[in-house]
Amino acid sequence: YIRDLSSYFWGRYLWLRHAWLGGEWPLWDPYVGAGQAAFSDALHQMFLPPAILARLIGGDVLGFNLWVALPFPLAAMGAWAFFSRRFSAQASTLGAIAFAVCGPIVSTGNFPNFSWSVAALPWVMWATDRLISAPAPRNLAWLAISVAMQALAGEPVTLFSTLALALAYALNNVLLLILSTA
Repeated sequence: YIRDLSSYFWGRYLWLRHAWLGGEWPLWDPYVGAGQAAFSDALHQMFLPPAILARLIGGDVLGFNLWVALPFPLAAMGAWAFFSRRFSAQASTLGAIAFAVCGPIVSTGNFPNFSWSVAALPWVMWATDRLISAPAPRNLAWLAISVAMQALAGEPVTLFSTLALALAYALNNVLLLILSTA
């Protein structure tokens, strides 16, 4: 994974970070092939606020390391928030740690757009659960924000898989609610 991060993402990261810190809005990436539009390349994550903030903190190396590592604690916090709605604090903590350090989640670390997208998955599930239990505009807004953050991470397969999972979870809970009142 170090090879992928250093050979593919390090140069992108440095170019974009230095452009932002230099006061530019980099619309064109001159370093890929003969150049390409930078804003349309999901690997830049130019519109994902947490990733942008992580990349601009500290020096080049610290910002890059935060950009690569921060999705995992965020995934654990989201998993804890989701699990804590149903289970004890200890069980939720264990579940959150297990989710964040399991093989499939950790293996996303060599592609930041993938790891940021996977980190949003438990937040979408948490927001879905909140909306099911208390339908309110605020809870709908939390769901919209969490889905938007996952969409801005730039990994569509994970986004659509998460949406399918959230829909199945919501339908299951609604059916259980209907059956329990009948």
